[in-house]
Amino acid sequence: MARLLSVILLVFFLLFVFCSTFSITFSQFALVFAVALFVVVALVERYQPFTRPLRWFYITAAFYIGWVVVRSLMCDTPWECLKDTRDEWLLVVVPVTVYLMNERRRVDLVSLGLAVGMTLVTVATVVMLFAGGFWGLRHGYEPFMEAYPRMRGLFSNALTFGNYFATAAVFLLGYVLVDRTAGGRWRWVLVVGGLCGIVGTLLSNSRGPMVALFAGLVLMPLFLTGRWRRIALGIIIGALILAAASPGARERFTTEIKRNLITVWPGSRLFVWQHSWQVARENVAWGVGPGNFADAYTATLAPEVPTDRHYTHAHNDLLNTLAVFGIPGLVAFVLWWGTVLAILWNTRKRAGPGTWGRDPALREPR
Repeated sequence: MARLLSVILLVFFLLFVFCSTFSITFSQFALVFAVALFVVVALVERYQPFTRPLRWFYITAAFYIGWVVVRSLMCDTPWECLKDTRDEWLLVVVPVTVYLMNERRRVDLVSLGLAVGMTLVTVATVVMLFAGGFWGLRHGYEPFMEAYPRMRGLFSNALTFGNYFATAAVFLLGYVLVDRTAGGRWRWVLVVGGLCGIVGTLLSNSRGPMVALFAGLVLMPLFLTGRWRRIALGIIIGALILAAASPGARERFTTEIKRNLITVWPGSRLFVWQHSWQVARENVAWGVGPGNFADAYTATLAPEVPTDRHYTHAHNDLLNTLAVFGIPGLVAFVLWWGTVLAILWNTRKRAGPGTWGRDPALREPR
């Protein structure tokens, strides 16, 4: 029974990963079932999810979530504030992933599910763009500056979609280049998925995701040698050529970047950060509380600023956390992410020479 439940759990987790490439809603439904099954499996197998190597991750995450709940209860409408923090529940994906990813074949299987999803949504979007229709889909791409498309799948906005695709692309390409056995005979699917991730990120026409994509790609050659390093450099050059050939990408880093360096245009990042800092400064101790940023931000604007520039987020995670949750929230947030980076660094550092943890490539003879 435990084995059967574990297999069903893996199926729902695969569905979660596959759907995450195009729809937050569908993927979260699959994750709900996966989490429910995980609880049952953990009870049946007497599995302890809070493993010692991740102890400080769970402690700092609990510190952050705890303050989120406390700050929500301090609001005039606690229930509404709590509803605005509902996405924080996605942290449960960590113990589920740790349980499932204890075998290399499962890592490959989940990576293949991710790659297939990314390939399908990219191909479908490109076909729709050339066909000039949505084929009954409400979303797929959205007009950008009345001239260029912004790929977003079924996501609510292209920026979130672009961030996801950039991260997933770097993961797939890094995994397949650093680990020579990644994906087995289906290795090519990971490559195609990673390349589609590059295309999807560029088609999202969002600056942040594109910068993150190239930052990740540039770091990859540092972990490679020989022809694999040359392949990575070739991917980077190809991505740069593709970005240069994309009118939307060029526009985002030419005309659009100039507008974002001034503080008078209400859509520029400097303008948004300036007014978000005003919100944070006036509420530095405890923040404005979840769901209240938009009203506080709007109060700092002149009456003539259009409503589509009344933002609900500071477009900067650190500044947004400070504005919403105050100094305690910012400290908890920084500790949490600092712990994640420290765990990744120390895990690789502690792994012995020649092990998969230290050197996933296990260099093949040249």
